[in-house]
Amino acid sequence: MTRVIDFRLRPPLHSYLKTAIWEKAGFTRFNRLQGVEPAPSVVAQSVDLMFREMDEANIEIGVMNGRQCTDFRGEVTNADLAEICNLYPGRFYAQAGVNPFRGKQSEKEADSFIRDYGFKGIAIDPGGYEEHMHADDERLFGFYEVCLKHDYPAVLTLGPMGGNGIHFGGALQVDRLAARFPDLKIVVSHGCWPYALELCGVVARRPNVYLMPDMYHVGLPGEEHYTRAISTVAQERFVFASAYPSRPLGVAVDGYKSLGLSENHLADVLWNTAARLLKLNSD
Repeated sequence: MTRVIDFRLRPPLHSYLKTAIWEKAGFTRFNRLQGVEPAPSVVAQSVDLMFREMDEANIEIGVMNGRQCTDFRGEVTNADLAEICNLYPGRFYAQAGVNPFRGKQSEKEADSFIRDYGFKGIAIDPGGYEEHMHADDERLFGFYEVCLKHDYPAVLTLGPMGGNGIHFGGALQVDRLAARFPDLKIVVSHGCWPYALELCGVVARRPNVYLMPDMYHVGLPGEEHYTRAISTVAQERFVFASAYPSRPLGVAVDGYKSLGLSENHLADVLWNTAARLLKLNSD
């Protein structure tokens, strides 16, 4: 049985419940965009049901992304994430949320939560701050330096829903960023959808870029590009994520099992690549 790490899982706890994805209109919209219905745990906002669904899907670890956004995405505090990790040790890991408009203090906070609380990287929402920006904006460089310092990834949310126009989710910014920071591990959440083929081209060029299309992969236009990348340009650089509550956990895992991947490629997608990024073998 293949073990699973879900690299983008937002549980119904603490400040997550104050964000748009946990409002009924929010999670319903994102699920139905993919042609699926919200999971029972989401409808009930039940942690117990969520853990049951995780167990049924063989998801051993969920990775939470912090947020300090000023648009509809809202804020999920790093303190809340640390408390959740403490409540459920080994079941959750966290990536620090940041905001470049809060100055050096935001960089220091991220550094502290990685160093002192065991966070596993930084989550960045370029299109969700006071001013929309691209991922290679110089105002974000300090956060990338923190990631390099600790050898953990920068996880970029780049997709169609955020920012002032769909172009803020495009792939060219990732290519520029990867060239500027060739040693930085860059995980692209939402896979720059709908620019699937373009991002696959960036991954082919830049060995420090990782694909994570999460809710925008199985069953949506562009599926064939992301799927083909798993065994070609993104070998050992493709990360599974459900984007729960935006996609049911079991549906997400079963979707990848239905893609016809080899046993080795499936294991890399569902566990091995994420485990390396999180440095679980060294913990």
